[in-house]
Amino acid sequence: MPFDVSTADIETRWRVLSTEEEDVGLQRLLDAERKLRLLRPKLLGIYTDLDAGDAKDDLLETVRAVLAGSVIRYLRNPDMNNRQDIGADGSIGIGFDTLNAGGLYFTEDELAEIDQAAAVATEVPLSPFVSRRLISTFPYRTSTGDPTILPTP
Repeated sequence: MPFDVSTADIETRWRVLSTEEEDVGLQRLLDAERKLRLLRPKLLGIYTDLDAGDAKDDLLETVRAVLAGSVIRYLRNPDMNNRQDIGADGSIGIGFDTLNAGGLYFTEDELAEIDQAAAVATEVPLSPFVSRRLISTFPYRTSTGDPTILPTP
């Protein structure tokens, strides 16, 4: 894996994993890293272009913490239960988190933490696009049907 994250990162942040959890945890780390590459496609390039030093180490540890945190969240609740109710008659109601399909996801705070670490490492002012793919939009004339790009101010 490019960021050299392993189940040891999960164990140091949570607890010792069983043999079965190690297998699932490693596969989910690979999945999480793939998801992160999709969400932050420039991140690996930013990391590999950095010279060795504290900023590169901090970015690496931030990425490892986010990846491990995502997998820990999955291992704690693989069925994605978000609510359990026991009624007075003994009935049980269970609610599931259907917004985060697959149970493996990153919070906005985690992604912002990666963006912050990338901004510090590259000495580029913080913006939400530091490690994302920038999709530029140009002002087009739309009222006349003319697709000419308008000059930027």
